[in-house]
Amino acid sequence: MTRKNIFVLGNDPFNDRYHLRPLSAEYGYNFHNLFWWNEVRVENRDVEETLTEARRRLNCFSDTIDGLLTFYDFPASLIAPILCEEFSLPAPSIEAVLKCEHKLWSRTLQREVAPEVVPAFAALQLDESPERAWRQLIDEGLKPPFWIKPVKGVLGQLAFKIDSAAALSDAMEQARMKIDYFSEPLAALMKQVQVEFPEPFGGKDSERLFIAENDIMVPQACTAEGYRFGGETEIHGIVDSVRFPNHTAFHRYQYPSKLPDDVQKRIIDASDKVIERIGFDGGAFNIEFFWDPDSDAVSLLEINPRISQSHSPQFQMIDGDANMKIIADLAVGRQPSLVRGSGQFTVAAKFMLRCFAEDAVVTRTPGDAEIEAVTRQFPGTKVRPAVHLGQRLSEQTHVDTYSWLIAEIFMGAKNEEALLNQFNQVVDLLDFRLQGAEIELADRHEVVLEY
Repeated sequence: MTRKNIFVLGNDPFNDRYHLRPLSAEYGYNFHNLFWWNEVRVENRDVEETLTEARRRLNCFSDTIDGLLTFYDFPASLIAPILCEEFSLPAPSIEAVLKCEHKLWSRTLQREVAPEVVPAFAALQLDESPERAWRQLIDEGLKPPFWIKPVKGVLGQLAFKIDSAAALSDAMEQARMKIDYFSEPLAALMKQVQVEFPEPFGGKDSERLFIAENDIMVPQACTAEGYRFGGETEIHGIVDSVRFPNHTAFHRYQYPSKLPDDVQKRIIDASDKVIERIGFDGGAFNIEFFWDPDSDAVSLLEINPRISQSHSPQFQMIDGDANMKIIADLAVGRQPSLVRGSGQFTVAAKFMLRCFAEDAVVTRTPGDAEIEAVTRQFPGTKVRPAVHLGQRLSEQTHVDTYSWLIAEIFMGAKNEEALLNQFNQVVDLLDFRLQGAEIELADRHEVVLEY
């Protein structure tokens, strides 16, 4: 069997060990690190420098290059299709990826084919006067409280919930001070491609635009993961996104979904419509949705032109292969072949161990032996600490604006009740400790999925 050489843009040790290496052994893929994820992040390397160095490394490779993939967000999600086009590798078009990434462009196309899942939205110019902007947004159908966010952001950064003209003024002032963190890398990458943003959100400083949209957030959230190949869309799984009680931060991502069958069908139908309209083909995606059981309304939050690596262990524990098998197949231009229900468990989740205090200092983390003991006692469990001893939580970067992440814990079980019980046992055994705050565990009865 001839091994296919696939370069990984933005790899990390966890995914390399647990997901890519097993695929290499099982299916003959030869994965090469083009960059580690921390090398690609915009705070560590200029995006133009990343592109230049990536081209140099790929041109130095003496064997055939069969594919390139990424499973991380911006800027990797946009650098990857640029490189694929330059090196004639299978991938969705750059324009299709931008239509997913750019929130205003994406919303406009979504509304054309699936208006029932799209909230009212409008463009927001940061150099507009807040008073005039408020009046225009209200005139265009925005109902307070609504959200404003960059047309391209990461992890909810610079997203503001607006309930008054004064709140909008404060948010716009903060956004003007910080938007260059996202807009400058996007503008630099746009110079590398032959794609222009259409009116009315093209033109000068289009990368600094914000989108305002009505609040669709309800407790019931999920993500549809899928791919499109040869003009056919396949949803390979729906993952429930469970929030902490009285918080917007997520408690866990649980697979498979417990949403009612008819709701899942509507989510799949909407996903197919918007992905086809965008013209996205030859790649994987994930689409975030909300479902309101009171009104039965399904709402689309956003489209990401990649798999979610946060879901990889869950697919592996339930189906037998991580979702990275899909992007490996797509990277070499193959129709993905999927296994279903061949894993060890019937339910699996990624848990986020969090702290909601203003700040705290980490005074204890588990050692390797303690983590190993946990994985022996609870087979299939993987622990990914997000803090180190002596760290102030406020030193964290690339986190949401609502909480601090202490650790990610991936687990599988025979049912949801066992899963939640075992998670609490694992947290006790790991024994993370903070000075100045407590790690918050949700009451199990408040986070059970019941529809």
